[in-house]
Amino acid sequence: MKKRSRKFLSLTLSLSLALTLALPATRAAETAVSEILPCEYDQVTPFSEGLAAVCRNGKWGFVDRSGKEVIPCQYDFVGGAEINAAAFSEGLAAVRMGDWETGKWGYIDTTGREVIPLQYTDAGNFSEGLANVRNDSGKYAFIDKAGREVTPYKYDSLTHPDHFSIPGLSEGFARVGVVVDSTMMFPDYDWGFINATGEEVVPCKYSSVEEFSEGYATVSYGNAKYGYVDTTGKEITPCEYDGASYSSEGLARVFVRAGNGD
Repeated sequence: MKKRSRKFLSLTLSLSLALTLALPATRAAETAVSEILPCEYDQVTPFSEGLAAVCRNGKWGFVDRSGKEVIPCQYDFVGGAEINAAAFSEGLAAVRMGDWETGKWGYIDTTGREVIPLQYTDAGNFSEGLANVRNDSGKYAFIDKAGREVTPYKYDSLTHPDHFSIPGLSEGFARVGVVVDSTMMFPDYDWGFINATGEEVVPCKYSSVEEFSEGYATVSYGNAKYGYVDTTGKEITPCEYDGASYSSEGLARVFVRAGNGD
């Protein structure tokens, strides 16, 4: 049976649509819908910084908001496409030539110019001026927009196994992890944080950490007890709670189990 391929259509809606929804008395006939991108691509991602990634016959490129293909479909993959996220971030997009096993990643700008050579085995989007990359050693580092390394290739993971994507910097900090036990099916990591200059401000000593929120991050040791650290790495509350949430408006929710926890 011939596999049926999906084609994607991009539409623009005029402001009158919003007015129609907000003001039911407005005539529906004023709604204007126009097709800007023909149904000829196998996949498209959301627009970001004026461009959307598109895939035709297994190759990726970019179109502008008029539907013009401004960067040819020549790449084997682009960053973010696996979760249908926007490719461009802070003026750069990660692109790959080659397959998942042997292909190399680098970065292009919105004109299609290769600004950081395709040399990495993995590459994330830029966030607050930095992006995470991996080399042939299997270790991660962070680079700036000029391709300069701001950390050495020393980190084994940047995302907790319970999470589905690698976050970038949040409030100037990024989560980093090193393997402490690789004998299990799923390696055991110790986690910490680096800042925007690459300094490891929170040592990799926690069994889990969450992103910073309002200057504080939730951390825990192997005993599954939670506490908080500030941006200097100081534990402002001991790890003694059974659960803890993000800080919001200067407050954070915590809880302890009653009795023996049954």
